[in-house]
Amino acid sequence: MEEATSEFPIFELNTTNLNETFDADNASRVAVTDNSFGYCDSYLKPFAKSYSTLHGYNSLIICLFGAHANILNLIVLSRKEMRNPTNAILTGLAVADLATMLEYIPFAIYRILLPKTNSYEWAAYVLIHSNFSQVLHTTSIWLAVTLAVWRYVMVTRYRESKSICSMKRAQKAVIAAYIFSTMAHLFISFAVKPIQSVGEKENSLIYVVNVSDLAIKYPMLKTTNFWLYSVVIKMIPCAIFTIVNCHLISSLERVKIQKSMMFPMRAVHADIIERQAGRASFSFEAFGSDSTTRMLLAVLFLFLITEFPQGLLGLMSGVLGDEFFNSCYIPLGDLMDFVALLNSSINFILYCTMSEKFRETFIKVFRLNGIVRLFRRQSTNRKSYEDTHT
Repeated sequence: MEEATSEFPIFELNTTNLNETFDADNASRVAVTDNSFGYCDSYLKPFAKSYSTLHGYNSLIICLFGAHANILNLIVLSRKEMRNPTNAILTGLAVADLATMLEYIPFAIYRILLPKTNSYEWAAYVLIHSNFSQVLHTTSIWLAVTLAVWRYVMVTRYRESKSICSMKRAQKAVIAAYIFSTMAHLFISFAVKPIQSVGEKENSLIYVVNVSDLAIKYPMLKTTNFWLYSVVIKMIPCAIFTIVNCHLISSLERVKIQKSMMFPMRAVHADIIERQAGRASFSFEAFGSDSTTRMLLAVLFLFLITEFPQGLLGLMSGVLGDEFFNSCYIPLGDLMDFVALLNSSINFILYCTMSEKFRETFIKVFRLNGIVRLFRRQSTNRKSYEDTHT
């Protein structure tokens, strides 16, 4: 047993006199004491307290929406006509995002309905949740990066893309992402520990997720975790994702320029590139270069706004130590949590809206032809009316 004071950050569970936050990516129930002072306490702590009251409701809504969206996407991707290497990666991404949503729902419900508890069982559940959710989110990150590289190869190396981007390699890439993400979180530096809580009338024993005895004995283990989390799991994927998508956008802009010129050979070359992009289940020609560029920029923005701040804060926590971690990283836990859940619920939709074939299959599977025809008829009538009265 240990006292509630330590040179390491204390990850306390549901203590009533503390401002609770929850970080899904760091995925530990955390508490920030009211008398702590650090780099960011003066302005982040009030924000953390006010947002904490809303986080349970916000996250539950996002999780329910994201779970249903990814289930619908998996139904469509499982159709025979949708089976191709790119969609194999998309399926792996959807499974990871769906599991993230389903796994988080019990915590969201707990934040809203259930009474606070300091039991060993709940602390153990938090620890299991922390590692499981990290594995899922890391898998989602690296599958998104893999998908970006896949798209780039399909567009820029269209002659070799059929052999490079094969179904077998896609399946290996998905399996590798899951295995790597699991191995990256094997070095667990936290454990469930009992601590003595000193109250006004009596003392009590509570259980918290705290730094493990192994990490206390070998402080480098905790430091390594911070660097692994911030650099390998966050910063490197952000760099790869940004570079690949910028090159892909540049390639699409070159296609647009080539199509606008009157030289037949260049026009043919541009058409081949677009057909190869379509074979990757992303029918760029259905949107046009401008729309595709905007879509890719939206995907890039969502990815960076989700992952880069977490990686940067994790890196600074490794450099500046526990004071920065407790006063800056922890108060932003709920917000970063919400952004990560939001990204997991809509980034897959962004990817799939780039595929005309996906939309056609979706309409066919869910028998929406009548609704689509009605919508198109109304759009045509509206356009005719506007043309007549202008």
